[in-house]
Amino acid sequence: MKALTFTVELLQPLLVTQLGSGDENSASSLDYIPGSVLRNALAARYIAANQLGDKAANDPQCRSLFFDDRVFVLNALPADRMQRRSLPTPLSWYAEKDALARWKAGASYLNLTDAATDGRLLQDMTNAKTLDQNDRYCCLNEEGVEFVYPKRQVSVHISRKHQRKLETKNDTQVFAYDTLAEGEVLCGTILARDEELLALMKKLLAEAAEMNIGGSRSAGYGRIRIREVAQNADWRETITSENDEATIIVTLLSDAIVRDPRGQFSNDISALIGAKEPQWCYRKMKQTGGFNRKWGLPLPQAHALQAGSVFVYAENDVDQRQLQQCLEEGLGERRSDGFGRIAVNWNVQSEIKAQRSPRESRPQEISLARNPVAQRLAQRIVEHQLRKQLDQALQKIILEPTVKGGSKSTFARVRLAARRAVVQQSLKPLSELLKDIDRKPAGKTLRDARRGAQSLLDWLNERIEKRDVEYQLKPEIDKVAHLGDVRAELTDALKIEYTARLIEGVARHAQKEAHR
Repeated sequence: MKALTFTVELLQPLLVTQLGSGDENSASSLDYIPGSVLRNALAARYIAANQLGDKAANDPQCRSLFFDDRVFVLNALPADRMQRRSLPTPLSWYAEKDALARWKAGASYLNLTDAATDGRLLQDMTNAKTLDQNDRYCCLNEEGVEFVYPKRQVSVHISRKHQRKLETKNDTQVFAYDTLAEGEVLCGTILARDEELLALMKKLLAEAAEMNIGGSRSAGYGRIRIREVAQNADWRETITSENDEATIIVTLLSDAIVRDPRGQFSNDISALIGAKEPQWCYRKMKQTGGFNRKWGLPLPQAHALQAGSVFVYAENDVDQRQLQQCLEEGLGERRSDGFGRIAVNWNVQSEIKAQRSPRESRPQEISLARNPVAQRLAQRIVEHQLRKQLDQALQKIILEPTVKGGSKSTFARVRLAARRAVVQQSLKPLSELLKDIDRKPAGKTLRDARRGAQSLLDWLNERIEKRDVEYQLKPEIDKVAHLGDVRAELTDALKIEYTARLIEGVARHAQKEAHR
């Protein structure tokens, strides 16, 4: 496949918001530049330069470049220390849990097992674990593999409705951007069979040496520089290796939107490559979207197979001609935006050694300790995010019908005491209530009621004593987006509040069930 390769240097932080980036007061950027973003930016420049306006779709040359799936703009992925294009880490790579913990702590190497070469290898491992989300991009070489860690930075902003007016509480909004850091370098590629179309794209890239992409462009984000544009007559995304096991390993190098014959989103690529059922597969699904720059509206969301998913087939079960076509042009929908890229037999070694690169770039940590105002704002944001996760976990627990037996009046008394505990920021009202009714009929009612295999009275006393919110609700505290060195903390006050709210919610649900 003929290709244009180029590098993208970030002159400013880049914000290309990903779906589900979290709190409404924050936005988290993808750690790559989607092909759709580059394609839309180049299309906008071409249309403006040729003064096509709303007639762009009727222009034959413009249609060939941007509308007819004759040109494929791939995702620009982070560059490694040698300025080579990295690729998504396969989901079939596993490591022993203890070794993975040492790697996260800073060990110099990590032994990996590629289960795609033989799914039975996982049975020989003591405690197999998939890799961390930070190890998302990699580069294979003769010595093994090196992971690539694009730098990120977090910025806290304040939005005011009235710039020249003394703001009130409702006029000011605090929000944070988690972006790709300024100075990062990514590698982009544009594919086409027609050399004339590539020549036009090369000219367009040269003219658009600097441009703005992504969100918040007017606020100092998204300025990029395109450089080192080169044309390659026979470009390949990966090298296909010889496999002695008579199997074909297909790895997704980008997200893929696949549909079954009924038009529903699918998690299987077998039909697209003319293959039977896979022998093994290691896959994940995700939500993906996009943005229509012309109309200023988001594209419909779709379910997609995540980049790094791996499918293993018997060699005789695959249509080689169909597979070769998918290898060159991609598979599934939105291929011109970089979706559906695959590799065939990218890695055929069962054991791989990961090593730290000499100039490895770990995610950038921002210290807010020297700026008390920013630190206070950041603390408010992470506490809000923690509360949001606690609320979601609390709602899920409350809706589960876990209490059997009991009376409405007793549950009503428990609820009232729990509400007082929240207001007073103390569990004393609850403990006093349980102590008061211990030898009364209400105490017997709670003792006879069951929450699972445990007496409800014992469960209540245990919660008041332990305040083990982190165990009961199991919030993913480690996954809360931190702002620099400011992290969410489950304080004693939060434990008291959410213990009382948990008890009140369980009693409320049990009261409704008793009514029935």
